[in-house]
Amino acid sequence: MRSTPIDSEAAQAYSGTPRQTPATPPKGASGSALVVIGVVVLLGLVLWGLLG
Repeated sequence: MRSTPIDSEAAQAYSGTPRQTPATPPKGASGSALVVIGVVVLLGLVLWGLLG
């Protein structure tokens, strides 16, 4: 089987610039806010089950 070489730049092994350190994700309160909302909902369901 014969194949023809691909000469496009996109076919190169790696054409981007290397990074020394990975990008850090932005710090925010969205994760902890979801935990608080989840705990409040869980407590509400427990109280509804006990009192209802």
